[in-house]
Amino acid sequence: MGTQKELEAALAEAEAELARAVTGRDAAAADVADASADVEKARAHCRQARIALTEQNRAEPVAAPVGHTGTSNRDVKKPSKEPVARPRKTIRGYISSLLTRQPALARQSFMLLALVLAYLQYYFIDVNLKVSLLPSITVLVFG
Repeated sequence: MGTQKELEAALAEAEAELARAVTGRDAAAADVADASADVEKARAHCRQARIALTEQNRAEPVAAPVGHTGTSNRDVKKPSKEPVARPRKTIRGYISSLLTRQPALARQSFMLLALVLAYLQYYFIDVNLKVSLLPSITVLVFG
């Protein structure tokens, strides 16, 4: 096994070789069997490089956190995270910017949405009325 960088370079080279083989297969209309064999060889080489890189990553020991003495988890300070903007504010900001930049497009979009929802509501009521008007059959089972 090589180093991490060597394995990553070998994987990149194998992926490039696979891309060349696939484009070469498309160009070579006469000898499809050889082109397909080249693609399969390139896929196998790519798989082997990926497996070697995965084994290398699994074999490396996980580094201990900086400042950890091994006594308890309370000794390790957790990095403080910045407060993340709530998605609701993000969506509200997007809608308000859409309304201020292109009010005609926004109005048409909302009108189309209202029309689609009204039609779906009409269809739902229509189907329910048709189902309720179907004749019912009562089956008595004596045992």
